[in-house]
Amino acid sequence: MQTSATDLVGVLTSVERLAVSSLTDDEKVLVLDDIKRCIPPEQFCVHCLKTRVIVINKIEEAINGFKATQAKSEKPKQSRARKPSTAKTKK
Repeated sequence: MQTSATDLVGVLTSVERLAVSSLTDDEKVLVLDDIKRCIPPEQFCVHCLKTRVIVINKIEEAINGFKATQAKSEKPKQSRARKPSTAKTKK
């Protein structure tokens, strides 16, 4: 069965809705990866190849945007030097 541009626009609408949903960025990336895997291959999009490319690019942009936001929000962990014990040991 051939995929139409209308089918792919429905996917694009879902991606846009997902971007503003209340899911965490990690969850959004997981869902977007699944959506990307479900896009039909080029053989089944003969009449809408350009639309397929646009939809895949938008999905990848969204994934990269959420990963960039996630990377900015993560603070590097700082390790403190361990202070030597000042308590005297009993003998």
